[in-house]
Amino acid sequence: MNQALGWSLPMDYLKLWIKGHPGTAKLNHSPTSDITLNNENTLALLNHANWHLEYSRYQTGTYNIPLPHKVVASNPALKLTFIIKNWSELQP
Repeated sequence: MNQALGWSLPMDYLKLWIKGHPGTAKLNHSPTSDITLNNENTLALLNHANWHLEYSRYQTGTYNIPLPHKVVASNPALKLTFIIKNWSELQP
């Protein structure tokens, strides 16, 4: 993707972030990793690996787990909005 479009996406992190999981930011709490939870104790904001993620809505997913419906991911060069209409069974 970087070669074709000039976009650099952290795919290892992104597959966790899109599920509302902070990835290594949770383990490596540092000045470059900030986590904010909402009233339901799910991610509201995440700053990690030069990316800012905003989680504005959740839906009940597989096994009654709250999963993001809308995620906005941005860095200084790029802004992406993910709208997830339906979650199928999660794979590890």
